[in-house]
Amino acid sequence: MNTPVLFLIYNRPEYTEKVYESIRKAKPNKLFMHADGPRGDKPEDVELCERAREIVSNVDWDCEVKTLFRDENLGCKLSMSSGITWFFKNVDEGIILEDDCLPNKSFFLYCEKLLNRYRSYENIMMVSGSNPATFVDMDADYFFSHFYHVWGWATWKRAWERFDIEISDWPKFRNRGFLEKKFPNNTDNRTFVKQMFDQIYGKKSSVWGVQWAYTCLVNNGYAILPKHNLISNIGFIGTHEMNNEQLMLRIKEIDFEDFKHPNNIEVNYEIEDYLFEKSGLKKLINKE
Repeated sequence: MNTPVLFLIYNRPEYTEKVYESIRKAKPNKLFMHADGPRGDKPEDVELCERAREIVSNVDWDCEVKTLFRDENLGCKLSMSSGITWFFKNVDEGIILEDDCLPNKSFFLYCEKLLNRYRSYENIMMVSGSNPATFVDMDADYFFSHFYHVWGWATWKRAWERFDIEISDWPKFRNRGFLEKKFPNNTDNRTFVKQMFDQIYGKKSSVWGVQWAYTCLVNNGYAILPKHNLISNIGFIGTHEMNNEQLMLRIKEIDFEDFKHPNNIEVNYEIEDYLFEKSGLKKLINKE
């Protein structure tokens, strides 16, 4: 595989081993590995971090390897975002996997095909391997969406360079009725996104994926999502834990001999409503 891969790890060797084995089978010719350091108040982190790093040290195929293993703990927000920034200082496009995002076999080729196809499309910001509904009934093998799922994904340097970890312009966009234009028919979806951005803006937060979704949305960017889900999130115990039903989504391989592209680059709002309902996000809306 010619597409570079970034593997983000920390202190979960049992998950690291499973995801690393999927990368090993794909045999990318460039592999970047970033690891956050152990927490100072958690002595057990030292051994767990060392075990995770030992697992990824066994690269037994022809591959250019780069590592950035932190001595100190940065936390999820800075560790993940700085790892991706480091990645795109070295490559122009690539695939990104965290230690709890287990891809199926077709995920890698799917990402590579679509990174190549949409390289020069400024309004395409990312390729996601996740489909929160697990399946969308449509002719094409993928679709365009405002769901920016980072459970196994790929993007380009030109997109990540726009990343705003502080979502500094949110008040300006919020007061212009920005979300009404992006989510014209689904008030629940609009309410959820507004609450999510309000919670992040100006406050200390341990997340980074919300800021990436913000970056894509305010830059009028689309995500590509697969017709069938390609990723299982195996991280039952993590910083941002969700319930088992949301984590263990059904997966299916892609038939590349009959791979179909959409006719148009546009969002289908009926599919958006369906994804929002199936993702479980509606339950997280603060009704107060």
